[in-house]
Amino acid sequence: MKPPRSMLWRVSLSYAALALAFGAVTAALAALAPNLGPGAFIAAVAVIGVAAAGLAIALGYVLVYRTSRSIASIAQSARELASGDLDQQAQRPAAGTEDLASAFNQMAETVRGTVRDLSGERNKLTAALNTMADGIIVIDGDGRVSLMNQAAQLLLEVRTTDFLGAPLAELARDHEMQALVSGSMQARELRQAQLDLLHQRRLVSAIATPLGDDGVLLTLHDLTRFRQLETTRKEFVSNVSHELRSPLASVRSMVETLEGGALDDRLAARDFIARIEHDVHRMESLVSELLELSRLESGQMPLDVQPVSLKSLAVETAAAFHDRGADRGVSVEIEIPDGLPLVMGEADKISQVLTNLMDNAIKFTEPSGKVTVSALPDQRFVTTSVSNTGDGIAPEHLPHLFERFYKVDRSRRDKGTGLGLAIAKHIVLAHGGEALARSELGEGATFSFTLPRAS
Repeated sequence: MKPPRSMLWRVSLSYAALALAFGAVTAALAALAPNLGPGAFIAAVAVIGVAAAGLAIALGYVLVYRTSRSIASIAQSARELASGDLDQQAQRPAAGTEDLASAFNQMAETVRGTVRDLSGERNKLTAALNTMADGIIVIDGDGRVSLMNQAAQLLLEVRTTDFLGAPLAELARDHEMQALVSGSMQARELRQAQLDLLHQRRLVSAIATPLGDDGVLLTLHDLTRFRQLETTRKEFVSNVSHELRSPLASVRSMVETLEGGALDDRLAARDFIARIEHDVHRMESLVSELLELSRLESGQMPLDVQPVSLKSLAVETAAAFHDRGADRGVSVEIEIPDGLPLVMGEADKISQVLTNLMDNAIKFTEPSGKVTVSALPDQRFVTTSVSNTGDGIAPEHLPHLFERFYKVDRSRRDKGTGLGLAIAKHIVLAHGGEALARSELGEGATFSFTLPRAS
């Protein structure tokens, strides 16, 4: 690299001035030469020569030292810039290094701007990847993960933050996914498959796309919810068919019996007609509950929300079940304190929830048992509980009690359609509350729901 012109000019001028001074002194000595002896003249010239050489060396040293120190400072700034310190800037350059310092500062500013642009693009890409519903994983040619978004971490249940550089086999633990990635990498073609992730209990659609650098882009689309919806749909059709098949078969059988001559027997005819009426009423109730549940789930049932007294509703509902409980030998008690805060809701719907819960409680309470309705407030909600004594409910049934058509004992077909608790749950959800169930075998069961306080 050539020295800067300004530095060359400064050095040239300095030596020119030194030469002029040396020439002037030499001329003066020449003028005095006649008055000096030969030895004195030679000694004077030697002294002047040595002094000039020393001065030239000193001047050159000062110029080189200042210049080299400035260049070393710029070089150190360049090293710091290369190591990642983007705030580096050449300060107070020495004479002759101004152009070098200016070029360095321009380069540093360009680097800072480029890094800012790249950082902004990276942040946009990271935000886009992390907001995607699909999982994105980039695997390099060695089978190690070089990128994974949050959706992929959730799908694969990756809890460690140190996943970059880890083998995909350690994170996914699914041989079918490994085979898909390996096949795409080796064949250099897009591969697609549906994978059952047994460890995560998820169904995913996986697409492996080969990249130019011997890597693979793996896209994971979660199909678990769609499978659950499909399963729910099939179970719904099956349950409705099951619930309607029995009463329809019963009605058909009794109609055929009446047509076969039982209609002439007045006592038998009345008995059959009563049974037919019972089964028709049961089917009507099933259809009505299905329609109501459908409207609740779709949000098409508006609520007339007003401050409501839970105690008054509980007392009225309990009175309606008093005779039924007495016939079964089951007592109904209300343990709701006076001054219980009002709740926000529609009185008829809350009464329907209480009716469903108390109906179930009495239905599954053995004679001489007890059903208790209680309520407790907190800062935001009032929790109402309906408890009964008896055998209780096994733990494996508790998570499913509020599902449509779910019955703990399916052999007892006279115990309802299995929609009452599902309806109760969706009514509570529509009010902004939550429905819960807890039980221990041999100690009865408690069904609770929360409603927001009016004040």
